[in-house]
Amino acid sequence: MKTLCFSIASSSIGVNYSRQIEKKVRGMLNSVNANIAYDGILDSPSAENIEECLLRVVFIATGGTEKIVAATAEKSRFLILLAHKYYNSLPAAIEASSLLRRNGFKHVVKLVEPVEETVEVLEKVLRVASVVDRFRSARFGLIGGVSDWLVYSKLSPDTLREKLGSEIVEIPVEALVKEYERAGPLEDLPGVWEKAAEVHVPRHEVEKALKIYVALKSIIENYGLSGISIKCFDIIPLTGTTACLALSLLNSNGFPASCEGDLPLLVSMAMGEWISGKPVFMGNPSFIENNEVVIAHCTSPLIGRYLLHTHFETGRGVGVRVDYPVGGKVTVYRVDSDLEEVRIGVGTILAHEWSESWCRTQVRIGLSNPWMIVEEPIGNHYALLLGDHGSELEMLGKILGLKVRYM
Repeated sequence: MKTLCFSIASSSIGVNYSRQIEKKVRGMLNSVNANIAYDGILDSPSAENIEECLLRVVFIATGGTEKIVAATAEKSRFLILLAHKYYNSLPAAIEASSLLRRNGFKHVVKLVEPVEETVEVLEKVLRVASVVDRFRSARFGLIGGVSDWLVYSKLSPDTLREKLGSEIVEIPVEALVKEYERAGPLEDLPGVWEKAAEVHVPRHEVEKALKIYVALKSIIENYGLSGISIKCFDIIPLTGTTACLALSLLNSNGFPASCEGDLPLLVSMAMGEWISGKPVFMGNPSFIENNEVVIAHCTSPLIGRYLLHTHFETGRGVGVRVDYPVGGKVTVYRVDSDLEEVRIGVGTILAHEWSESWCRTQVRIGLSNPWMIVEEPIGNHYALLLGDHGSELEMLGKILGLKVRYM
């Protein structure tokens, strides 16, 4: 089965116009420079003979193409219908979408005006398709199991395999401790110490925390992992330090890494990091008032000015406090433990007075409905991604078979 295909749906009386569209689209496909299978201009008979495809984009050139769209659905796992404002394109998209919706077929409808916006949609679709492929072969490491207090935030290996095609690799905490003890003295602190705006821990504590980073990198290489989650509190008495800084560095480098053995959140982080190319912050919704939520944790990608502290709960090791850009757009999201829903909120980072009573990195966000986090809970961690990535996550969620809800 092909991964990504592109079709133009045309009525017989609108074929001349469709050929004009085809000239523009072929140029766009060449400019995208990707492995997209082009089906050509489809009428009803030819639509029945196309090859099967995981993700098919159908540009609805004219009206009277509803049956063509329905036929492409028979040979696709997911459809993206592109409509424009002329030649009854949108009415045809609406009618076809109504049938697909009634039949429970996964699809989305996008309006492209001018037609040249098609290339922007294609680039987004390419990113989404690459993430779907990546999940199919992903290996997520679970080091030491799931923290005892995560009574909900667990993920069945069968569910992950069935819905995303990914694998959970269980790794004993002893394997990490062995790699930690094997790591020699660190002559270079990869700029972490020097670049910190303030340091509130001794240098030797930073060195110990960085040995966890070296150990985790060895585990990642040895097991061929695509992401990791660690039962982090368990390693503190075994190593005398925390994993906060190590996870910060992994996520800073675009490698999904979550705390506390929270696998649903790890999947969420992978979705965001892979689709955007940006690092993701995971944290606890620590306080909600009006339309604002504070998300806090002791690990964060080093996306800006940062300070090195101790870990909040234990006062040991190294925790990270990162300042997030006030006024910037941000996407807050997560999947549930059954991989049935992805919840997305796009908001704005607000000014915040830092408190010693929360985890070290604290981000205050204005959202339309943050109370959904409490009133309809799906876990105590959320992922935070700089920028507005709601549409990409929505498309990815739908392709993966997740119900999309906005907050």
